[in-house]
Amino acid sequence: MVTSLGNAPAHAREARLGDLDALCALGRDTFCETFAEANSREDMERYLTEAFAPSRIHAELVDPSSTWWVVEADGVLLGYAKLNVGSAQTEEMPSSWAELQRIYIRSSAHGLGLGSMLLAMAEEEARRLGADTLWLGVWEHNERALGFYRARGFEQHSTHTFVLGDDKQTDLVMVKSLR
Repeated sequence: MVTSLGNAPAHAREARLGDLDALCALGRDTFCETFAEANSREDMERYLTEAFAPSRIHAELVDPSSTWWVVEADGVLLGYAKLNVGSAQTEEMPSSWAELQRIYIRSSAHGLGLGSMLLAMAEEEARRLGADTLWLGVWEHNERALGFYRARGFEQHSTHTFVLGDDKQTDLVMVKSLR
């Protein structure tokens, strides 16, 4: 998929092992852009160190139960998404469900349709893999993300705890039928 980003077209594609370092950096950057103001520096550092460690991202990239996509323009990653099925899901869910674990876009690229592009790719892949429901967890105070998902047909199903450093936070578990 291609969309326009100023003079450079932005392309979405499946992530590769060669993207490892850039994905780790993009993950840390976009997570900070989204959540740093609302969390302590200590909790953020602990989470970022664990969640975006190259060894962890490498293991997730090669996991056959996960699919990653990136959006790039001029060789720079602007965003990414990660879909999990089966045992790769972060919580036990029905076998017919798939998890959109991560979808982040650099704040400088918000409003360009990149998140919608990645979400469409994740929905298509989830359907291809036989999922009838797509689920995700989103922080209860992330109004921008909640609005994005609600506008695209997701509804709150339940809640779960997301641990950021030492802080236990509430995520809304949102679901969308893929039928």
